[in-house]
Order: sequence, then structure tokens, then C-alpha cells
Amino acid sequence: MNKKFNEGLINNDISLFSKLGQGIIALDSNYNIVSIDKKAIEILHITDNTKLNGSFSGFLAQAKLPEKQISNFVKKIPEIKIDHNKEVELLNKDIVLITGALISNPDLTEEFIILSFLNISSLREIEKKKRQFVANVSHELKTPLTSIQGYIETMIDSDLSNNLRDKFLKIVQKQSNRLRLIIEDLLMLSKLEKDELDQSIELTYQSVNSIIDDAVTQCEMKKYKKNILLIKEFDTNLFSLINPSLLEQAVVNLIQNAIKYSPENSKVEVIL
Repeated sequence: MNKKFNEGLINNDISLFSKLGQGIIALDSNYNIVSIDKKAIEILHITDNTKLNGSFSGFLAQAKLPEKQISNFVKKIPEIKIDHNKEVELLNKDIVLITGALISNPDLTEEFIILSFLNISSLREIEKKKRQFVANVSHELKTPLTSIQGYIETMIDSDLSNNLRDKFLKIVQKQSNRLRLIIEDLLMLSKLEKDELDQSIELTYQSVNSIIDDAVTQCEMKKYKKNILLIKEFDTNLFSLINPSLLEQAVVNLIQNAIKYSPENSKVEVIL
């Protein structure tokens, strides 16, 4: 089989993979570069002065790619003779998935190694955000659930006035709405994985005082366990562009931490 035919075969394979958004490098049995496409050059950030032929190890060193990781990966391909993958991190922190495969020309006289390169940085970033979200969501769910449970138990076990009962029911309703917003955040996470998320945060111009007042009200049940005096002091009526749900959750977390780490019979002041 002549060399021209082999190169045509390799280039056909490269053209197919390139249409799938993957960069391709083809190597011969001596680990010399047979072909490299533009997509591979783009994904690997290859500069113009990098030699695109000759030994693959030399190419890796000149291109400042993780030579040892990739070379060890490539050398295993002829041994295991099945497709396998490896993720590597480039100097610019991009995460690239490399897939290696062994192919032969039609008369089986020569074997070639085909390496496909796919930039999966955005995918890994989404997974990182997902892990962070999952780590935080249990805490975010616990806060309104604990509040709802506390107020309901108080209403069941205590003889409350109608006014106080109505106040507690409004708090329970508000915490239920917070649970709904958390569920909406979970749906947003699903959209993020499908690249459908509108990444802007919705802001409204409204009173900051009312948000902080609601946050203080949510934390009132916590103060009784340690006999803490929870004081709010507003010297001004502040209006600003805010996301009410996010601001309220942040203030609730701050107040609850202040109560948690304050000694018994002390006071926590919320001053605006």
C-alpha cells in the first residue's frame, strides 16, 4: 500500500472527527506525526513556530504540553488495542479530553494511532458549580424547614393569641416561598447543564430595611434557646438595587451564625 493512499485514508478519518468539533492528530507506528488538523492546533493553543511534523514527543515538548502524561497515554494504545481516554490540564488551565484509537489500512500492513482532542473545560466548570450547589443546598433547605417546623410546633403546643398565630402563619408562608425558590434554583441548574441559563441575576429597586426586617423575624425562634436578645436598629430607610431572595438568605445566615457563636444571655444587634 503506497504512502499517498495511506495519507488519504488518514485525512478522511480526520475530516470526519473534525466535523464533530474534535481536533485530530495522526501518528505512525514510530510515533511520528502523520497529520494534524486546524482544530487540534486551536484546542492545544499551538503557536506558529511549533514544528508540526517529526516525532510526537518533540512536538509535545516544543508546544509546552504535558509531555509525560500524554506520551505515557499514547504508548499504551498499541498495547491495549482498544479506545481509551485521558483528561489533561494545559498550561492555560483548559481541560482537554484525549481519546486514542488504533487503526489499520485496508490490507493491515500498517497501523496508525489516531488521537482526538476535545476541550471539556466548560463541562468541568458546570460540574464544579453543580458540586458546589449540591454542597450548599442542604443548608439552604434546612433553614426554612427548621423555621417552619419551629413555628408549627409552637402553634400546636401553645395557646397563642389570634394576632400572634397570624404572625406565625405569615412566617410559615414566607418560608414555604423560600423553599419554592430553592426548587427553582435546582431547575436553573438543570438549564445550566443544557446551556440555556440566563446568567444575569434579576435585581429590583426596593427597600433594604424590609428585607433585613424579614430576616430578623425568621431568626427569632433561634434566640430563645440561648436566651439571646435580638435587637434591630434602623437609622435610615435604605433603597437599593437588590435580589431580595439572595440578600435575605445572606442576612439570615449572618444572624444565625451570630446567635450560634454568641454566649448565652448576650445580645445580637442588627444595625442599618
